[in-house]
Amino acid sequence: MIMAKEWFKTFVKTFPKNQNVKIVNERYRIRGSATNDTEWTRMMSCFLSELAYKDGYYQETEIGTDFSWYEGKSLAPVVAIEQENNYGGVFESEIPKLYASSAPLKILITYAWVRSEKEKDIEKLKKEIIEKTSDIHKQKVLENKGEFLLVLGLGGLDDPKNCWGGYIFFPGGKYQKL
Repeated sequence: MIMAKEWFKTFVKTFPKNQNVKIVNERYRIRGSATNDTEWTRMMSCFLSELAYKDGYYQETEIGTDFSWYEGKSLAPVVAIEQENNYGGVFESEIPKLYASSAPLKILITYAWVRSEKEKDIEKLKKEIIEKTSDIHKQKVLENKGEFLLVLGLGGLDDPKNCWGGYIFFPGGKYQKL
């Protein structure tokens, strides 16, 4: 079974090397053209599917969660992933979807980067997202004793070492920063 810490380590190591990520990053650097939400979601879907395959799993798009990873012919998911570009919807929609999954590893990918000067800075958004996720975990217990991983986009792709934060959440709302 894949564990949250190992999954995140592989994600962070693999992400900047992915060809589609490189194309998006180079286009932004040269043309100043940012991706829209649809394009970013498509890119993340392809990247996550490649990551699943390299780890020995097959990714499927599921009703209930954005992506589920399966081992071989197994019908039981080992990883459930929700990827949400707008962090505002994760608390009411995405986290409950993950709780409904039987997968032992539940992963929420969302972003705290700032799109305009009027928005809160990244640190404030990061803190808000972590606190709200923690509050939900104070109220819920993972019924299948799995792990819950928050993967938080923290900034531009030009700094791959610092563009992602990983946080494992435990029953009672405590979390570990990876």
